Amino acid sequence: MKSLLLFLSSFIIGVGTAVAVYVAIFASPIETELLRAHMGNAGSAYRAALAYETGQGIEQDFTQARHWYEVALARGARGGAMALASIYARGIGGPENMAGAISIYKMEAEAGNTQAQMQLARAAFLGNGMEKNETEGAAWVKKAAEAGSTEAMGLLGSLYYGGIGVPQNFDAAQKWLMKSGDKKAATLAEGIAATMEPIAALPPEMAAQAKQDAFATAKTTIRQMLATSLAKAPPKPQN
Repeated sequence: MKSLLLFLSSFIIGVGTAVAVYVAIFASPIETELLRAHMGNAGSAYRAALAYETGQGIEQDFTQARHWYEVALARGARGGAMALASIYARGIGGPENMAGAISIYKMEAEAGNTQAQMQLARAAFLGNGMEKNETEGAAWVKKAAEAGSTEAMGLLGSLYYGGIGVPQNFDAAQKWLMKSGDKKAATLAEGIAATMEPIAALPPEMAAQAKQDAFATAKTTIRQMLATSLAKAPPKPQN
C-alpha cells in the first residue's frame, strides 16, 4: 500500500509538472486562464469570462462568458458581478433572469456601488424584476448621489423638482441639479429660479396659487422626462 501511495504521488506530481511545462511553453494567455479556471482559480474564471464576452484572445461566446462569470462569482470573485447582472437583465447567453440581476444589484448596491444603486432605482421606477415603488427608486438615487454619482445628483434634483418619490422641493432640486455639474441640469436649475423669482413678488394668496401651479407643471414635465429616460436601455455597467 505504501508503495502504491508513493507511485500515485509521483504520478500526480509528474502530471502537474507536465501541465506546468506545457502552459509555460505552448499555452496562450487565455488558454492559461482557462486551465487555471478549470482548476478552481476564481480570478482566472473572471478573466476567462471577460475574454469570452469581449472576444479578446478567443472567439466571442456569450454563453461561455455567462458561465464563467457565474463560476467566478460563486467562487467569491465579484469583479464581474455587474457584468453578470447586465447579462441576466438582457437575456444574453441564456434566458433573461431579472431576479438574478436584482439579487446581484442589491449585493453590490449595499456594498456602495453607485452603478448598482442606479440600476436598482431604475428597476424600482419601472417595476422591472421588483415591485414598482417610486419612493424606493428615489431612495436609491439619493444614496448614489450622496456617494458622489453626478448622474444620480442630476436625477435627484429632477425628482425633487417634480416631487416624484420625494417631497417636492424646488430648493433641494436646485441644489442637486447644480451640484451635478451637468449643463442640462444647470439649465433646469436656472429655469426653476426664473419661475420662482416673480412668484416671490406676488401677494401671499396669489403667490400660493402660482406656486401650486408651478409645482403641478413641474411634476408633469419631470414625469414625462423620467418616462422617456427610463425607456432607454441602460448602459452596460463597467466591470
